[in-house]
Amino acid sequence: MAILWLEMADAKPKKDTRFKKGTAVAQGAGRPKGSPNRTTVAVKEALQQAFDGVGGVEALTKFAKSDPDAFYKLWVKMLPQEVRASVAFSPELIAQIQEGRKRVGD
Repeated sequence: MAILWLEMADAKPKKDTRFKKGTAVAQGAGRPKGSPNRTTVAVKEALQQAFDGVGGVEALTKFAKSDPDAFYKLWVKMLPQEVRASVAFSPELIAQIQEGRKRVGD
């Protein structure tokens, strides 16, 4: 048994079956882009069950009323950390802003 294990440990893959640098990954290999990780899904489901088990929205509302500081600290952690936005100004809007500045300056 020990000899078999040693032979398997020393075995190396054939050179022609190893990954070659620059080789494209086969279509459909791995998890599809955007699909959730199984562990993440399991944790979210467990948290939902725990939330329901302690009283759900009704219990959360009661907690928020009894300790608003702790509730808002929790709420802030749920907000996005970074917001990416782009703003485009039309020539008409720029003209209106400049006209408003002229009126304020008079």
